[in-house]
Amino acid sequence: RIEAGQDHAWSSSSQEAHSSGISVGLVGTPLDTLRNQREAQRDPSKVNRVRNSLNEVGAGALDTPQLAIGFNSRGSSSRTSSESLTHSASQLTASGDIRLRATGNGATDANGRATSGDITVTGSTLSAGGTAALDAQRHVVLQASTDTYQESSSASSSGSHFSTAGPSWGDLGRNVGGGPNSSGVGLAPYGSAHSADNAAGNSSRQNASVVIGKSVQVQARTGDITVAGSGISALSDVDLLARQGKVDIVAGNDTSSRHEDHSDRTIGDLGGNGYSGTVGVRSASSTLDTAKSQQSTIRSQVSSAAGNVTIAARDDVTVHGADVSAGGDLKVTGRNVLLDAGQDAERSRQTESSSQYGVTLAMSGYAVSIAQSVEQAGRAVEQHKDPRVAALYLAQAALMGYNAAGNPGLNSQNGSAIQVQAAAQPQAQSSAIVKATLSIGGGSSSSESNANATVNQGSTLRAGQNVSITATGKDASGKVVDGDIVARGSSISGRNVSLDAARDITLESRQDNTHQDSKSGGSNASIGVGVALGGNQTGFTLELAAGFNRAHADGDAVTHVNSSVNAADTLTLNAGRDANLRGAQASGNTVNATVGRNLNV
Repeated sequence: RIEAGQDHAWSSSSQEAHSSGISVGLVGTPLDTLRNQREAQRDPSKVNRVRNSLNEVGAGALDTPQLAIGFNSRGSSSRTSSESLTHSASQLTASGDIRLRATGNGATDANGRATSGDITVTGSTLSAGGTAALDAQRHVVLQASTDTYQESSSASSSGSHFSTAGPSWGDLGRNVGGGPNSSGVGLAPYGSAHSADNAAGNSSRQNASVVIGKSVQVQARTGDITVAGSGISALSDVDLLARQGKVDIVAGNDTSSRHEDHSDRTIGDLGGNGYSGTVGVRSASSTLDTAKSQQSTIRSQVSSAAGNVTIAARDDVTVHGADVSAGGDLKVTGRNVLLDAGQDAERSRQTESSSQYGVTLAMSGYAVSIAQSVEQAGRAVEQHKDPRVAALYLAQAALMGYNAAGNPGLNSQNGSAIQVQAAAQPQAQSSAIVKATLSIGGGSSSSESNANATVNQGSTLRAGQNVSITATGKDASGKVVDGDIVARGSSISGRNVSLDAARDITLESRQDNTHQDSKSGGSNASIGVGVALGGNQTGFTLELAAGFNRAHADGDAVTHVNSSVNAADTLTLNAGRDANLRGAQASGNTVNATVGRNLNV
């Protein structure tokens, strides 16, 4: 047994912080207005600077000085941990021959096979200037070592506050307007917030075993030969012989996965957007899960630069996500011979959900719509959009101002003007100059998306001279019971290629698959009262609103990775029963096919 050395490392850390206090101060003074104006001028957006400054002028005029006693509490914590396992290869080097012989203890099972006598090489290298020979009474295993890494982290923060100060009209304007508010007086006396983030991930990366020599001989007398995520390379001949067992030449597997989730919850003042403000409860959460498996990064290889490669087994020969090549002849013999593609697979899942419930104060009407249009025109100029966009917003503002001035001709006699107004400003539903609406309600929404993808990397068998693949179909007693040659998404090439199966020859494609699906939905409802001033809608109104939505999307894509058999000179196919070509190509300068029963293309 030749194994790689191991290095094991752990680390972890944690932090916590808590604070609380009481504050006493005079708020609602011109000093707060000065601070807010100074803060407003720090905004990088000129439109925001103008809007917040004008909003503060009005809010400052409506401030009422008062004594505010506040109680505050904050806390945060974070934790991280990681663990890694890495390997360093063992190396066995000789300028001449390397010969390993595992004799076992002589004990056998009921079938006469040895119960011990293995040669196992894990993540290590054998390098011989002459012949590298591995002779085991039972199994020979050349396998990759696996480095692993795991990490996790979590972080959370929370805070709460209570103030004896109630909102003045000026504070009300600041909270609805969304501008700076140095006094800290919100729409609600109490507020709290909590957020949490968690993440965890793990990954594995394999390191190949390698056997190198002028020639390489591998023999398993009563067991199997396994080459997994590893390589055999020689200048001259390479021989793999499993006298009573099977030969598996398969890819390794690198993997990674990760999980992330986030949640937050806010109670109290939920902020404003310039024209509305809300007090209530808001929560949101999201998750992200990803996983990846790759065989293309750790394919097995068996190669001879200038000699022959011979692979023989009494049982099956399997080449899965691997490459076998010979400068001379390549000969593969087994009860059944399977050539299959390695696969890379990736999947992801993402979810999001949010909800908000509370009391909302919103401003609307012609005056508000005009202000919104002017603001949008300013942003269009600031963001260097097409000048026609800014012109459209300004025309929209002028049109609403004209309507607000009491010009019924646009609403009763000029149908084209009505169409322009509806297209330019669909939200201008109120015919009041100014309208304030107080409503209670809320809504929730959720979404989920999934994606999966599988990509195949076919096995390859190549020879500078001849390729011969034989499936004998013989069991341990020598009776022919099967004998299939199957190639899926793989390729075989040489000067002369011969496939000889006691039963069936099947050449078929593998499928690359991509799948995506998503769904989302939401609902909301509210009830409230409004007060309208000016225009054609002076008085009180009852406001009712509800909404519901659902969406779903689904998509699939399939791409075939064909099998191919290419002979520069002669291609020979001998099938005792059927020969099947499904998503495959067989070609040669001369093609000879002998099929015992059916040829299916």
